[in-house]
Amino acid sequence: MADVNYAGLAQNKRDQIVIVVVIILSIILSRSFYQQQMLKYNKLTDSIKTEEEKSATLSRIVIVNEKIKKLKTKSWDTSDTNRIIEKVYNIGLESNVKLRDISPNEKKDEKNYILIPLALIGESTYDDFIKFAKKIETYQMLIKVRSVSLSPIGDDQQKKANLMLRVDMVVEAVYLK
Repeated sequence: MADVNYAGLAQNKRDQIVIVVVIILSIILSRSFYQQQMLKYNKLTDSIKTEEEKSATLSRIVIVNEKIKKLKTKSWDTSDTNRIIEKVYNIGLESNVKLRDISPNEKKDEKNYILIPLALIGESTYDDFIKFAKKIETYQMLIKVRSVSLSPIGDDQQKKANLMLRVDMVVEAVYLK
């Protein structure tokens, strides 16, 4: 085989070799620069996504706070059982329900609210009880009806339209902290 003179060949093609080396170096440098720019781009897009999520979360928090403010206007302004019993008793009077006993049960103190259960015992006609139940459920302050039990009082000879019923009811007043 023929001996190739690499030194002489390199000398003859020196301009082309320099151009190739410059091209290779510029490709390596531009690749490195591109990778750095892509890292910055990815960090920026991640930051934008994080800020958008924070903004959306903040919007939800504002909406929830507004809902809480609206609910607080419907919440009882006190956790004093006597004032709540008085209001419930007055609703009974307005509806012609004779409440014989209103007994508070143990309060359930939760993180954001207090449930104040009341056991109601009374007498009423069916129509008057329906009016009472509607007033309780739609009262401006939050009251949840937990249970209702109705049973007839007296003998069967009374007119069925005016049949007196024994009312046993458990309601819960809600006080938002």
